[in-house]
Amino acid sequence: MELKSKSSKSVSWGLTSDYSFQNYADKYSGKIDVSLREYIKKCVDNFDITMSKQLEYLKKPYIDAFNGGKMLRAILVCLSYEIFSGEFNDKILHPSIAFEIFQTSVLFHDDIIDKGEYRRGKKTIHKILEGIYKSSFRKKQNTIEDSHKSMAMTVCLGDYGFVLTYKLILESDFDDSVKVKALTALGGVVSDTLLGEMLDVELPNPINDKYNIDEDDIIRIATYKTAQYTISGPLTLGAIFAGVGKEEQQKLIEFGNNLGVAFQIHDDIMGVFGEKIGKPTDSDIKENKITLLYYYAKNNCDVKTKKILENLYGNKDVTKEDVATIKKIFVETGALDYAETKRDLYKDTAKKVLETLNISHEMRSVLCDFSEYITTRSK
Repeated sequence: MELKSKSSKSVSWGLTSDYSFQNYADKYSGKIDVSLREYIKKCVDNFDITMSKQLEYLKKPYIDAFNGGKMLRAILVCLSYEIFSGEFNDKILHPSIAFEIFQTSVLFHDDIIDKGEYRRGKKTIHKILEGIYKSSFRKKQNTIEDSHKSMAMTVCLGDYGFVLTYKLILESDFDDSVKVKALTALGGVVSDTLLGEMLDVELPNPINDKYNIDEDDIIRIATYKTAQYTISGPLTLGAIFAGVGKEEQQKLIEFGNNLGVAFQIHDDIMGVFGEKIGKPTDSDIKENKITLLYYYAKNNCDVKTKKILENLYGNKDVTKEDVATIKKIFVETGALDYAETKRDLYKDTAKKVLETLNISHEMRSVLCDFSEYITTRSK
């Protein structure tokens, strides 16, 4: 099937008549995955050439760390480029996988910050490296030193990925003027993502105990840490490479930021109520993650319930019974209903912005379907 955009350029997506996001993802995710794997392998092959044979052991863990991702951000870069340029072109693959490398690199750091042990169904890279050091390299050293080196090396690998992100865009087959605009936009996303991470670390245990966390703080973190690098950033990057002007870029940012907040709220809900789909339901609790669920429940319960919630939430040793108690509080205080309502409100706002974009009905349908996909997903 051949679609026509408003600019009268042909678009050959090969989609079925429902123009679903899943169809688009299925069409290009394989191509993106191959491109990413080939690029990462080429980079790690240089570890022992440009640096030292002593870094040989990092190759497999680093390559494996990029396996298992949904390629969501790369797909959005490609989708946005195709929406606004009228056709898919392989030259957009490098900018698209740049975002995937950026995301995985951020997760390296995030897993250290959160003391995470698993990511994408397997051990986090710093835990894998810790195991390597314990079993072979540092048998005579203690666990603390093994743990410290594994985290230090993971931070370096994350930083290395940030460099690759910019290198990919610089090496892409686009005009220099376009690449400058893309790098400027990407720099803003990187900066805001890091600020969002710092806020996420700070808010559960603020230096100033008198500082009152409010809902705006929670939404600000969701916008900075999640929305920009998950949705609005990739969409804007693809649009820039397609030659889209500032006005449409701003609409994409507004669309993506609202949808990204909805996505984060939904993710937080699944982080507590997602046991039916196999999602761990105690990690957010153990990390003392300040979510809308927790914020609303804490501010809308009696003194006795508040004390119970404060004693259990943030406890690293919470039991299944404790988690059940927290869930019950979230339901009985109306926190779950409130979070779901807020999620839908941000999603609906995003869809209203979507209606103002100068794109074809078919392309708008794909983005609309994506809005539902990302806020109702169960895995």
